[in-house]
Amino acid sequence: MTFIVFENILSRFFAKMFDTQFQDAVDFVNGHKTLFSKRVSRAETLRFYALYKIATCSPKPNIPRPSGWLQSDRIAMWDSWDALDMNKEEAMREYTTRVNLLKIKFESK
Repeated sequence: MTFIVFENILSRFFAKMFDTQFQDAVDFVNGHKTLFSKRVSRAETLRFYALYKIATCSPKPNIPRPSGWLQSDRIAMWDSWDALDMNKEEAMREYTTRVNLLKIKFESK
């Protein structure tokens, strides 16, 4: 019984810590939008969008796919979200890792 309680405490601690790291990564992206728009490819931007949506909304789009030729950006965003097959924790982990790698890339130039 004691082990289960300890395991639950550890699990909540690491989940909270990881939520904080994810939020720090989101804050970094939001604070450096100009830098991202200039130095991150469209494919990477769509990947970030999809990972963010999975981490904050749901694993698959919960809205209808946009239609119409004037909606090409929104269609690409929806398709990138729909194409990924991962859960919230995986998306948060990948988003955080990708942001940390980009920080290193940005600092080296």
